[in-house]
Amino acid sequence: MIDMEADMRVPKPLNKRQKKELVKIAWQQIEQFIKDWHKSPHEWYNERDVQFEIASRIKDRFRKLKWGKIWGRYTRSVGDRFRGKVQFYPRVGCEPPIYHRFQSGKSEVYKPDIVIWDDIKNPNSPFERQYEEKRNDPRMLWVCEIKYMPEWRRPYNPKEEDNKDLRKLKWLLKQDDGAELACWLNIAYRIDKSCKNKFDNKPHTKGRLRKYYITLPNIS
Repeated sequence: MIDMEADMRVPKPLNKRQKKELVKIAWQQIEQFIKDWHKSPHEWYNERDVQFEIASRIKDRFRKLKWGKIWGRYTRSVGDRFRGKVQFYPRVGCEPPIYHRFQSGKSEVYKPDIVIWDDIKNPNSPFERQYEEKRNDPRMLWVCEIKYMPEWRRPYNPKEEDNKDLRKLKWLLKQDDGAELACWLNIAYRIDKSCKNKFDNKPHTKGRLRKYYITLPNIS
């Protein structure tokens, strides 16, 4: 049981409507960033800048709604001082280690660029336990991978079938403890005309995966 003092601080679990609102906010921030990049592409020097910018925008919106935290109990990762006490984790994470399982049954740790977490199903067995047990709790409401090629001197010509990150996103969508929805965001200045994927600045949704191929219209 949680003591009264801690219980007053613990956020209530989100309902389905609220979770849908979180994901809606994430898509809105992706769309807004694309507009902002079109207006001023040199504001973001590399992929990490883009990742930080989008994650920060999402976090800011969540904080205003007071949905920015999830909770669990630390068991041993930070020492006896916090053992068994209610602690808080961010709702939005950048490159957190999660377990990705292959069809063969093998698993590996994967670090997506941006993750929006669901509430922890078992708050008494939070993040550090999952690495021993090779499971994900909480699962992900939304996960995003970013490919940003602003200064390539050679044409940017991605091949979906050869991209490990895209394959991993698709597997996470299939896992029971994986992701609900996924975003694949590709941004590049210069696109070769022979490129397999059409960079048309539009979202392409298939199932629970949405892909964007973004470039500057005047030089694509």
